[in-house]
Amino acid sequence: MLEEAKSEFEVTGDRMNAVHCTKSIGDGLRMLGRHDEAVAKLEEAKAEFEFFGHRLGAAQCIGGILSMLHQHEDAIVKLHNAQAEFEIVGDHTGVALCATAIGEILIRLCLYGDAVPKLEEAKTAFEVIGHRHGAAQCKLLLADILGRHNQCDEALRTLEEAKVEFMVVQNLCGAAHCKRVIGLVLHMGNELGHAIAKLEEAKAEFEAIEDHCAAACKISAMFSARSNDLRRRPTSWRRPGHSLALWETGY
Repeated sequence: MLEEAKSEFEVTGDRMNAVHCTKSIGDGLRMLGRHDEAVAKLEEAKAEFEFFGHRLGAAQCIGGILSMLHQHEDAIVKLHNAQAEFEIVGDHTGVALCATAIGEILIRLCLYGDAVPKLEEAKTAFEVIGHRHGAAQCKLLLADILGRHNQCDEALRTLEEAKVEFMVVQNLCGAAHCKRVIGLVLHMGNELGHAIAKLEEAKAEFEAIEDHCAAACKISAMFSARSNDLRRRPTSWRRPGHSLALWETGY
């Protein structure tokens, strides 16, 4: 679907929307763990963003590329530099998006104490400018950290808030993903019946979504084995550096 949309934009001469499609394709490939293809797409998108002077798009592509190459520290430096530039020109959306990306990478590095203030900073900035989708994503990431520290009640409350925000902006994939993570947090709290019911609900919603949501592709393929595991495996959070809120496979 994204390839078709990109082709349509190219036919009509809408290069900016076409490059956004290219970036989205790269992000989807990254979510599926197809990193070589993802890097190629993000490199292509970065070049286009730079041509148009779209610094935020270019910075996000660079951050994604460096993270896939496990150059996390370099990615953080570049995102900090981009964030400083956006602060100078008063681009509050750019500042918040860079802060979110830095927070995601810090989760990957298991630097949760550093990630929380960065994500809180981004969440507050998004709320001030009325960017509900960005605020919801930050809440999803913060809930991931709460879950890692066995703060299940707070994690569930934050996930419910994020789910509502995603629904308001009609991001059905984000809302379904919140339900999926709620199921996993319930599992951690030994509420297996509720956990499996919530995962079944999330699976059905993912399957109903018509776009190429990478998380939907993966959860549909994994679900049967996962639900069987939930019935017999002792409660545990994911291994360090792999975030439930980052769509299973990596930034």
